Amino acid sequence: MRAALALTAALLVPAGLAAPAIPGILPAESVLVIGTPDATALREGFQRSSLFALWRDADMQAFVAPLAAEVTGATASLPAPLAMSVDEFFALFPRQVYAGISHFAPATGPGGAAGPDIGVFIAAETQQPQRVLEIIDALIAQTGAEQSRDTYTEQDVTVARNVLTFQRPSALPGEPGQEPGLDLATSEESVTLHTAVVDGLVIATIDEPLGPVIANLRSGSGGFAHGTAVTSTSAMVGSTAHQLVLHVNPAPVHSTLTQLATAGSPFNPAALGISDIQGLSMWLDFGPETADSWFALSLSPNPVGLGRLLRHGTASDFPALDWVPANAVTFSAMGYDLGATVTDAIALLTSVSPLAGGFLTGMMSTASQSLQFDIQGDLLSQLGREYVSYTVTDPAAAPGAFAGAQVYILGLRDAARVAGALARLAQPAVVGANQMAGGGMLEAEEYLGQTIYTPQAVFEGPAGADGVPAFAVVSDHLVIATDAAEMRAVISASQGQIEESVRQSERWAEIQRLAVAGANSFSYSDDAAAMAWAAQGLAQLGLISVMYPDIQIPLDFARVPGPDVFERHLTHTVSTGVMSERGWVSHTVTPNHD
Repeated sequence: MRAALALTAALLVPAGLAAPAIPGILPAESVLVIGTPDATALREGFQRSSLFALWRDADMQAFVAPLAAEVTGATASLPAPLAMSVDEFFALFPRQVYAGISHFAPATGPGGAAGPDIGVFIAAETQQPQRVLEIIDALIAQTGAEQSRDTYTEQDVTVARNVLTFQRPSALPGEPGQEPGLDLATSEESVTLHTAVVDGLVIATIDEPLGPVIANLRSGSGGFAHGTAVTSTSAMVGSTAHQLVLHVNPAPVHSTLTQLATAGSPFNPAALGISDIQGLSMWLDFGPETADSWFALSLSPNPVGLGRLLRHGTASDFPALDWVPANAVTFSAMGYDLGATVTDAIALLTSVSPLAGGFLTGMMSTASQSLQFDIQGDLLSQLGREYVSYTVTDPAAAPGAFAGAQVYILGLRDAARVAGALARLAQPAVVGANQMAGGGMLEAEEYLGQTIYTPQAVFEGPAGADGVPAFAVVSDHLVIATDAAEMRAVISASQGQIEESVRQSERWAEIQRLAVAGANSFSYSDDAAAMAWAAQGLAQLGLISVMYPDIQIPLDFARVPGPDVFERHLTHTVSTGVMSERGWVSHTVTPNHD
């Protein structure tokens, strides 16, 4: 087999000719494709990024030294064809490298059981096909499988076929407690590897014949890149030339799940409406000044399931952004009709699984009777068209302390109705005779003319204490804060008592400068502050190795990087997007550090 492929490699890699674009030759029904059209450009771009600079920082290298040592040791222990450095990998695969799922179809397994049949592929452009074939052989040897090899021809291309059979031990029936060393029953499982070298590409598939791929290669049409999953999302972004790409085609998944559903099953996958999503794509580029990523999800014109949940984007002027302090580590705002989404989600669940939908509505009905307010009517359906959240940190926190607060602000259709529901939860009658004397589920506190509600001690710690969530209806918004102290800050800001809000800051000006046309969702992250805050919490993971010696995390927790390390390299990230009946598209930008 190797000799035949080596000869094919010598004949079918013409010098100086560009290899065909891999996504264009993959089967049209492929489900997942991820890869790069230019691995060298991707690597060089990443080496210009702030993330790479952070990784190369001496303080970060000291923190990850145990992990790096493990990776180096594992690589060195591999057989010669597999043990290669990063430089050697990119020399072997300098341009196109792709992998993914080439098909997802119904099949009948052992014993007549129905299940999905999944095909996997990997394809790469290389000028060293013989070495790639050696690597494939070495990988097969590592599996320990029995091999049966032959070749076949598709048009003018020689394809190697290798059937790998695995012996799987299984306990004998009726003897679940068998001791090691006793004879066990075995079952055979096999997969078929197809490999070809053609036009500068090495293509390998598992349980996927190469006929369709070679047909697309020779015809120049009909491949995955020409299908709706790719063309619909690419049209939303307006460009297809990127360093790293990911495409998802939901249609085969919908078709397979629908065909596998059995009569009388409590689950109706057809009602889920996976086919509402025409395609889902992500692209990434590392440029000289910024790292840019795009996300696109395209919807069919008349969604019946999941698509209905994704088409409720709305316009908003985000009045709650005036309450967000300018020094927030992260903040986001989204124009989205949450109430309509909840209604559609409950209807969808009921369509997909009447049993689960009935259980949920029954639980809500029972809880509503106990709480004396309608959970869906008085709360969920009242959620309006604005959502704002933010995170602040405590600069005075002790070293290693994971100190911060989060706030979630949701616009309301009928604020008075939601406020009444919260007030009823503060009444003793709400929770019955077994409640501790002195109040209901919530305790009320008045502050600047607003009512703050926190859980009673019987439910969650001392009411109003740090770490106990607080709720309030503030100017037609439901506000949920980490604790009462942060809620007071929100209420003060809503009345103009704020030093500087996000909307008045340079951050908002940066968002407006980078916003995509018609944007109704925004987010901003101070990456250096956010990573420093996360690192404080990461330090607590070191306690796991102390408490549980058998669990070793390969990081030096005595050398967790401090805030100055992140400030040396990281900047900020801005993301803006449009949610509409057409779907969802967003653009995220991270400037490189000076």
